[in-house]
Amino acid sequence: MNFVVAYWTDLAAGLLAAAAVVVAANLVWTGPRTRLVVPLLAAGLAAVAVRGAVVGWMASLGWDFVARRVILDVPLAAVPTAVALGVALRARATTGRRLAITTAAAGTSLAALDQLLLTGWLVTVGLLAVALLGPALTLALLSDARGPVRWTATAAAALLALAVVVPLATSWWGSRLPGSFDLADYAPADDGGGPGGHAGHNAGGTSVDTLTGPRGGEPDVHYTLTASPLTVRTGSRTVQAVAFNGTVPGPQLEAREGDLVQVDVCNRGDRQGVTVHWHGVDVPNAEDGVAGVTQPVIRDGQCHTYRFRTEQAGTFWYHAHQASDEQVDRGLFGALVFRPTTQRAVEGMDLTVLDHAWRPPGGFLAGASWDAADAVERRPVPAGTPVRLRIVNTTNTPRSYRLAGTPFTLAAVDGGDLTGGAPVTRRSLTLAAGGRYDITFTMPGGPVALSGLADGVRAVLGSGTPPATSGSWPALDLLTYGRRGESPPEAQGPYDRDFRLVMDRKIAFAGGRPTYAWAVNGLTFPRMPMQMVREGDLVRIRFVNRSTADHPMHIHGHHLLVLSRNGKPATGAPWFTDTLNVAPGEDYAVAFRADNPGIWMDHCHNLQHAAVGFVMHLGYEGVTSPYRIGSDTGNNPE
Repeated sequence: MNFVVAYWTDLAAGLLAAAAVVVAANLVWTGPRTRLVVPLLAAGLAAVAVRGAVVGWMASLGWDFVARRVILDVPLAAVPTAVALGVALRARATTGRRLAITTAAAGTSLAALDQLLLTGWLVTVGLLAVALLGPALTLALLSDARGPVRWTATAAAALLALAVVVPLATSWWGSRLPGSFDLADYAPADDGGGPGGHAGHNAGGTSVDTLTGPRGGEPDVHYTLTASPLTVRTGSRTVQAVAFNGTVPGPQLEAREGDLVQVDVCNRGDRQGVTVHWHGVDVPNAEDGVAGVTQPVIRDGQCHTYRFRTEQAGTFWYHAHQASDEQVDRGLFGALVFRPTTQRAVEGMDLTVLDHAWRPPGGFLAGASWDAADAVERRPVPAGTPVRLRIVNTTNTPRSYRLAGTPFTLAAVDGGDLTGGAPVTRRSLTLAAGGRYDITFTMPGGPVALSGLADGVRAVLGSGTPPATSGSWPALDLLTYGRRGESPPEAQGPYDRDFRLVMDRKIAFAGGRPTYAWAVNGLTFPRMPMQMVREGDLVRIRFVNRSTADHPMHIHGHHLLVLSRNGKPATGAPWFTDTLNVAPGEDYAVAFRADNPGIWMDHCHNLQHAAVGFVMHLGYEGVTSPYRIGSDTGNNPE
């Protein structure tokens, strides 16, 4: 069974159980058709049984996916409903039947409301107490069946009111934000089981604006990026874009490993302001380009200089990190390619494919010709040429790519080389939003086609009829792909910090307005937990996704080693990533060395999710930010 199917089946069964028992309670109080009471109660209990079966399957994924259901929701619905059914079958006294069925209605309603309103909460002692209220109330009422019926209705109504009104009122009050604030004032510190004490976290300490790249010396590579509005026509769509240097995507920036890079970013006409984030590049914190966290927004007419030394070789990309959901979609992005120092010249054909939510006029593959009739971008490549195809997913969702016409090797993930990967054919590649794959092959005599790009576009290398990409293509599993070799230090432990981040969704408030918010460990923005570390710590994180959406988790300034998925350890080549797609029902364990001090965003790179609050931070103890976010500041990091 698919987790998403199980999730919605569980929710539907819970709502059906509540509806059936509530209707039965209404009939036993007011309706003449009391003969329907027993079938309705039986139907409600059957719906709870369906929930039990589904929850049993979900338990195979891990306790985090069912803890609240097993401890709270299912018992809260099943126990009073089963008791009420027994009473309805045996008892003839109207008062006893009314008391039992009313209590069952309260229990199933609470369980259904909990599913709808509070699914982001984790199990606590208080919630365990609430779980006992339904059965306890049933027993109390049955032991005093001749008591005042009014008390029964009042107790049930009060219980429901408390279950709904108190969490909603608390959430509304806590969601109100000032026009200027520091996230550290709201986000609770999570020590991950390590030593506490966050001196200098909110004030004093080391300021992020001192954690810069080299200030002096002539840069080896110097670029200027100027952001300005641009009207783009692509097919039947007109986009009011924002472009770097007048093109979408922006120019590809290149350097060699070890180079001192300087990029001057200027804003000429964008009223929202801009910043630039170097996605996947472990730059010093002040160069990270996050408005309101590592720098102020670059306003219209202003410029800002980024300087950093490239310590990595691989495929990366740059994009806006001010109102990024809107600005990246509108065109503020481009490719970064850092080559190893040992590579003196480009070998063979080195091509970059920038997949985007809409096809820019220049297309996804630079230098390709466009065939609108077949939705094909074509670029000639001579047979026998070594090809490195760098694929960058700039969209908000994971994409599945297929390369037909030749065997290929997955050579790198998120800028990190994979070792010992064997050539494969007819295997699909699922790439996280924001992620990058480098694939290598030798150009055959016929054409090679890459499918899975946005708008149904295919990129074709070589001439002739493109090979088909239809049919069954099993996904290439990075957990087992490649040769393991020596285990990296990050995989060996012991870990100084151990974080558990459970991702869910709940009805909550944001800025005083109701929303269906993303939650981590039951907390919503701006109160999502901040993972606190000390420099030198070896850190492990578990990402548990019990929502129905994919979450590409991206921690700035660090690369994560994937340890396991759903308890299955990684056995392939060491898989380092900076953007890990955590699908519904998945539980990933990752590790990294805390060796880059600062305050780093840790967020979902589905930028639509980030825009509505799926944003956390990784904070080094003693590091603070002088910048603030909010409507009064102009800084909008997402």
